[in-house]
Amino acid sequence: MHIEAIAILLLEPDSWRRLGFVHVVQNKSGLTLLEERDHHRVLALTGAPAELRPNVVMISDTLLREFSLSVITKIKKLFPQANILVHGYEGNADRVAEIFIAGATGYFSLSDKPENLVESLKLVSKGLIWGPPEAIARSLGRLISLKDTKPTVTRADLITPRERTLLNFLGKGFTNKEIANSLGIAEVTVKFHLAKLYNKFNVQSRLQLLMFAIERGLISGPNNSQRPTIDLSKAFKRPGRQLGRNSKRLLVRARRPTIL
Repeated sequence: MHIEAIAILLLEPDSWRRLGFVHVVQNKSGLTLLEERDHHRVLALTGAPAELRPNVVMISDTLLREFSLSVITKIKKLFPQANILVHGYEGNADRVAEIFIAGATGYFSLSDKPENLVESLKLVSKGLIWGPPEAIARSLGRLISLKDTKPTVTRADLITPRERTLLNFLGKGFTNKEIANSLGIAEVTVKFHLAKLYNKFNVQSRLQLLMFAIERGLISGPNNSQRPTIDLSKAFKRPGRQLGRNSKRLLVRARRPTIL
């Protein structure tokens, strides 16, 4: 069966680092790097050209420091179908949390093993979360804490029954393909409805949409509590290295968090 390659747009100002990424990604099954190399040209675009249709946009943390986190918002508007993987050496969990809140789907530490980059790209392309668990936990906590600053509306005011069904699948961690199979619709239709929800609730990522649904009570836990909690100890998969000597790098899949 033919599997469509994941198209990757790499925004990396350092030419030597770019060569390293090319070396890791090239000839890997299911991955292809787009030809565009001028990150300045991409950041200056007001509309996405037809030849640029990435599934994942890799953004150097260097660019975020130079132009601010608004780069993520701009890229999401240019390529709404793409998920964003930021790469860098950031070891501060609070800063990485801000990157997630800004709309990134993943953060890849360049101190990690090169082969893990391929895995992170494939997972982020599906909308699954990759990054240090402490940063993800903090981003979830901050998104939930925004609850008190938003106006109160009823559930009926927020979503249609079709959208509620989609959110329920999202809360269970289903991928777009799995949702499509469960509902008997095309995967592109799922992406269309997700894009509408992103615009409707002014969010930039699957994580933000999930947290919006949690804080508004659109996804209720078994106990139907007003403030659901997420058991992050059950949300992580694979141990490794990340923030500091005693910490772990763990892969977070959207299907793994348990909403209590």
